[in-house]
Amino acid sequence: MLRVRSKWIWLPVLIVPPALFAIAFSILESAALADPEGLTLSQFIVNIAHGWPPVVFLFGLALGVLIGILTTHFLWPWVPLQYRATCAQCGKTILLHQ
Repeated sequence: MLRVRSKWIWLPVLIVPPALFAIAFSILESAALADPEGLTLSQFIVNIAHGWPPVVFLFGLALGVLIGILTTHFLWPWVPLQYRATCAQCGKTILLHQ
């Protein structure tokens, strides 16, 4: 069984994907800006919104829902206090089994 005990183990999971996204975005955007007929992300969004205007609203709605779900997932106290106890030997908080 894999044991994840380090409090820093999830840091690469949270940092690497946004960093890869930022790198890919900067490469594509700089290539689009270097080409006189290049299509930047902003122009791509404008083109899509010109063809079907609700797409901007739906994208914003989807992004807001995603942020709300992640915020709730990370900040919600998911283990009620009645299911927690303090270990008599080490003093750490443990979960009670039912």
